[in-house]
Amino acid sequence: MEFDFPSVIIDSGSSTTRAGLSMDNSPSFVMPSVYSRESLNSGDYIFGDALDDSPSNEVFTIVSGGLVYNWDAMLEAWKHIYKELQVEDRADELPLVITENSWNTKKNRQMACQLAFEEMDVPALSILKRQLCTAYGVGRANALVIDVGGDVASVTPIHNGKVLNKGVISTKFAGNFLNLYSMNFLKNKLNKSNNTELENILLPKRYQNLSTDKITESFKLYQIGKTLREFKGTILQFSPFPIHPSQTELPAHSMMPQYYSDSQNGNEKNYELPNKEIVSKIGIDMFKLAEPIFNPLEYTRHSLPDIKLPDETVGISEALINSLKRLDTSGAVYQDLLKFIVITGGSSYIPGFEQRLINDVVRFSPNFGVDTYCSPELQGRNHLSWIGANILSSSSVGDYDNIFIKKSDYEELGENCIPENLN
Repeated sequence: MEFDFPSVIIDSGSSTTRAGLSMDNSPSFVMPSVYSRESLNSGDYIFGDALDDSPSNEVFTIVSGGLVYNWDAMLEAWKHIYKELQVEDRADELPLVITENSWNTKKNRQMACQLAFEEMDVPALSILKRQLCTAYGVGRANALVIDVGGDVASVTPIHNGKVLNKGVISTKFAGNFLNLYSMNFLKNKLNKSNNTELENILLPKRYQNLSTDKITESFKLYQIGKTLREFKGTILQFSPFPIHPSQTELPAHSMMPQYYSDSQNGNEKNYELPNKEIVSKIGIDMFKLAEPIFNPLEYTRHSLPDIKLPDETVGISEALINSLKRLDTSGAVYQDLLKFIVITGGSSYIPGFEQRLINDVVRFSPNFGVDTYCSPELQGRNHLSWIGANILSSSSVGDYDNIFIKKSDYEELGENCIPENLN
């Protein structure tokens, strides 16, 4: 059974949700994966840019650790997306395509089916692995997908169009983790005695003079998160090689030619805070503030000792190597994977990530050739999973009957029609 209508495609990440119709080449609607409300149990759900106009509301997340945990809010997000796409009156006609992370649970798939069929009344539902979609978004059936987002960094090996589940690794050492180090750095740099003073400086100017009864703490944190993302995108850079947290100077050679050139010419990066204060003379910290993605254990022990991490904690490069070790497969498969490492995710925009990852992998696995794909345009990089979902769910590419769960099957078989694992 196939449908002549376009599908609605929704790709929900931890930080950003992308949506659109399958007849388009890219998502037409993008919004943060959060919502605001007067409280958890009362008030209208507010999504997208409208969040900024309700500082007295609480701000809540929908996804944690790459998994949906608030399905009531997800349902409201879907309804909002259908309205934005102007198809709210056609939900019972249009198949729905959603994405899930490679470590999603069957319970979550059951919840997705329940909402799609019982609440949204869609005629068919497809649940696709985000990382597999990313690989197909660049036209590859063999790939090692490195996804570094806000909430999660993950490694997903894909071979012959299938996710190799044994090798899937996800960690919390991603963009939001770096916020802790940026906050600590700015607190010391600006000589602020406590986090409250610093938070007031990091708030966008329009909110700085609001009384405590006009702005909630969760709204403040949401807005501060925006400032920190901008700070990281402006200032941070990955070193091509590891830097120890106690290191105060970079090696005096051509390791960082542009950095040394800028430093000598007085052109080091500066950042203007919302209150117009300038953060300058950042020096080696521009590299050290990014380093915890690659070395979370050592940097946390050095800079944030109150946070206790297990001794086996590893960064993204070692997670990649551990992923390959878990596969316990042939050298040919390893080579297939390492020859096409796809880098995606909002936090991979920090300059130098691709080269650093290559250098680490070559150091760990000198006997294999390594090549990467990383779209130079951030928007294009982050749309790959939506584009791949569009490709995979089209009847000309995929097996429609296996990719979609039909409402009639769900009504007849219930949860038994939901596969244990989906590729």
